[in-house]
Amino acid sequence: MSFSQRPYTRLFALALTCLISAPSARADNPPTVTFFDSDPKHPWNHLYEALLARIEAEELEDPDELDPFLIENSPYRPFPSEHSPYREAAKRRSRAKNALDEFIAAKGETLITDPRKRAILQRDLWAFFDMTAQPRALVTGDEEIELATRAGKMLQRVALSAEQIGALPDNFDQAIQNGTFPQGLELSRLWETDGPWVLLGSQELAPAARTHAEVFGGRSAFFVFMRVPGGREQALKCLSKLQANPNVRQIPGVEGAQFALVRQMMLIDNHGRIVVTPVVESVQVRGQGMHKFKLNRQEFIAGKPSLKALAPDDRERDFILFLRRNAGHERSKVLVSCTGCHKPDELQSHVRDFPPGQYVKANLQASKWEDETLHARGWKASRYEWGLLQGLIAGLPRE
Repeated sequence: MSFSQRPYTRLFALALTCLISAPSARADNPPTVTFFDSDPKHPWNHLYEALLARIEAEELEDPDELDPFLIENSPYRPFPSEHSPYREAAKRRSRAKNALDEFIAAKGETLITDPRKRAILQRDLWAFFDMTAQPRALVTGDEEIELATRAGKMLQRVALSAEQIGALPDNFDQAIQNGTFPQGLELSRLWETDGPWVLLGSQELAPAARTHAEVFGGRSAFFVFMRVPGGREQALKCLSKLQANPNVRQIPGVEGAQFALVRQMMLIDNHGRIVVTPVVESVQVRGQGMHKFKLNRQEFIAGKPSLKALAPDDRERDFILFLRRNAGHERSKVLVSCTGCHKPDELQSHVRDFPPGQYVKANLQASKWEDETLHARGWKASRYEWGLLQGLIAGLPRE
């Protein structure tokens, strides 16, 4: 079935999405970007700048950020657009429209064939589409629909085949070979089906890390692992105790438990299917210290090992770091941020504190990679914006 023929049910409405905004002196002179090509005038660079660069900034302020600032407002704590520092400005919409028009006119999808670069561009275009693909009742004008139409067209044009997606670099394995991960974490055995790490899944046939999936629009697959002293058999026993007691917020009877949260990139292939790629976007390990490893965009497109360890003083934007709970545009230290939801003395990875103060048991069970990827793809396919994308592409004229 082609990209334009797949029907999907519309279920959920997106909240309005916003971008960082701050006073500045050079809104009419955007920064020079040479991310995809050495020529700053290249249409791919113009589009990248329009999607990721702050419109008020004199330079690209966040070159190491994993995500563009196209994050949905929280449905639980919505920020009115007139008060939000992430408000989408009309000037940015105009700039994005111009960059997309330039890309379409230049047949930009033919200008670069490198699968790594196409993967990154589609990843950001997908986030941009989800931002603009709002329910009609929430749209105050036609600007969002015009932008969504252009972005949807480009999502189809830059799509890779399933074979190309499968051949993208396995940067997790590269990190193992490079010695990026400390030996004591045993991350080299993370994906072993009989290893010390147990992959957790939800009995509700939904993503186990539901909050993380929601925050990032379901465009990544999240995998939750648990490891305890005593090995896999002991971990399975602990999991049974968790299932038997829905009220506990701590691993019963075990000290030294560890959790790993792995975020893996998803893309849309040239047949319109959601595909989990080999590319790991981040790895967080908690318990007996904090560790985080994050995809470096520039190293990835250059074909180099791209999972980089974060240092204790490394920072990220609060709005992303605290999963939309802090609307400020400052940066906080990454390695201490997890304690905002997961208390170090409770290791509460089996409950969701979202909405705030409402702890929801995750009904965890041992799972398999195949099952968790199916849940991730199915959850995204059930959302409003995905159904809108299918309808939009089906209505585009054939070229």
